[in-house]
Amino acid sequence: MAVFRLTVDLECHENPPSHEYLTIISQLLDRLADQSIRATFFVNGTAIASDSGRQSVKEIAECGHEIASHGFAHEFVRAQTPRSFTDDLKRSRDQIAAIIGRVPIGYRAPYFSITHDVPWAPEIIATAGFEYSSSVLPAYNPQCGFPHAPRRPFIWPCGLPEFPVPVLGLGIFSLPLLGGGYFRLIPKILTMFARGQLLRSGDTWTYLHPYDLSSKIPIHSPPKSVPWMKSIINFNRDDGMNEYFKLLSPTDISLGDMVQTHGFKDLLPKFTPQHLTRN
Repeated sequence: MAVFRLTVDLECHENPPSHEYLTIISQLLDRLADQSIRATFFVNGTAIASDSGRQSVKEIAECGHEIASHGFAHEFVRAQTPRSFTDDLKRSRDQIAAIIGRVPIGYRAPYFSITHDVPWAPEIIATAGFEYSSSVLPAYNPQCGFPHAPRRPFIWPCGLPEFPVPVLGLGIFSLPLLGGGYFRLIPKILTMFARGQLLRSGDTWTYLHPYDLSSKIPIHSPPKSVPWMKSIINFNRDDGMNEYFKLLSPTDISLGDMVQTHGFKDLLPKFTPQHLTRN
């Protein structure tokens, strides 16, 4: 049967982390243990800027979850140069390795911001030692969409596997309805229908942030956010835990485990966007 996995974008836009932030992480770990779920936590530099934040990430790893990188600075990839992006990746990788004792193999760009504007990004990610990326939103989005990218996992020209955000909708006008703020907007009566639609294509996943589970945790809004996006980000943030867990499947296989499974990469189609040119 197809599996519905969980990924967490671990960001903390307050220093040091509040009691509410640390409590939500603890509650999330307890629920994952109760339901025998191994998740992937993409850790941003904001989450490990304090002793308590670093200790929290260490505890997540000790619970058996995959720790991956969400970059050091929480900014769009297009706001960086190839050189500064390389530095950001290495800084994130090395800090995470120092905390958990092993090098992370997965990377997720802030805001899922690998698009046609940054053709150099996948190769830099691979060169930095990462074995997969989960950084593409294959739909139209005013912030960072890549509407012509595949909806299912694929291989970049450099050989890097990519797990694009699962989306639902028609053509380029699709949305990640079961992740983040979008999930909090979708009528509950449609939730399980949408879940079934995604699982029809095989294994899938969702994503959340700690702030999706509590309105007491500050949100870092994207620069120049349009009004409707700000409404999505702030809507219904106190009743998410139970709803998210209705989506998930018991599984001990993370995204990183899938990539390291023998023959997995051979099954993925290659994606070479014709409109991308190397700098």
